[in-house]
Amino acid sequence: MKKPPAWKIQKMYSAKVTLHKVTESEIETDDEFGQTQETEETYTIMAEIQSITLEDMAYLPAGEIKEGDAWGYFVPVYTIDGEDIIVEVNDYVSFKNIKYLVQRIEDYYEANEVVYRRALLKRQVGQ
Repeated sequence: MKKPPAWKIQKMYSAKVTLHKVTESEIETDDEFGQTQETEETYTIMAEIQSITLEDMAYLPAGEIKEGDAWGYFVPVYTIDGEDIIVEVNDYVSFKNIKYLVQRIEDYYEANEVVYRRALLKRQVGQ
């Protein structure tokens, strides 16, 4: 199977999504607790978000996914203003006014190259 052409990939990732990149860094203090400080940067990226169906729920262990969760399909690397952005676990994704937590990511390969990434997106309560 050949790698899909660029125009086909652009058509496949047709939804505008807001990616909230969360990075943790240790706070420079003298305490012993090792507290961390979270910073968040937002980016607008193109992706595909699909709600999880009852059929999906039948094939995964009970309790792993719930109604309202989604699958997210992402390009392996986004280049925004010369910076490489990669969707990672514990980032957040907003789509249609719903905020999701990226819980798990699976890479899909074609000839030793990542073609796309599929993420399990957990809907955030109250979002």
